[in-house]
Amino acid sequence: MKRGMIKALALKIIYNDEVTGYDLMKRIEEITGRKPSSGTIYPMLKSMTDEGWIERREEGNRALYGITAIGRKKMAEFRGLRSEYSRKIMETMSIAGEAFEGCEDGKNTVEFLLPLFIDVKELIEKGVPSEKIEAVVSEARKKLREIEEMKE
Repeated sequence: MKRGMIKALALKIIYNDEVTGYDLMKRIEEITGRKPSSGTIYPMLKSMTDEGWIERREEGNRALYGITAIGRKKMAEFRGLRSEYSRKIMETMSIAGEAFEGCEDGKNTVEFLLPLFIDVKELIEKGVPSEKIEAVVSEARKKLREIEEMKE
């Protein structure tokens, strides 16, 4: 996962609630399926604090991170870029799907994901609540993990 994307995701998580570094790692793992290392998270939190996006406060022996006014502005910028990122991802997936078609046995990852990506994007544009979409995608991810477990 690209560091800039983790930073944007971390800001979104912190935007919604104060978190500890550990809470942030767990939430990112829930969303992405991969747990970032503490060597990634804590320097990133320090950088975000230095940039004024978030603030750190101590509560007992825990450090909690919360959003600042600058962080709220930055989050608004990220949200403004959402459609541009989506367009670029779709273009990249389409090109990769064409370029790698027939290069592997069966379908490649891009061929599986592009239709799903398009469907999710269309649902979002139609105003379907993100909670409903997220629930379906989460269930699909669980089912995919079950397939891997059955293989073993």
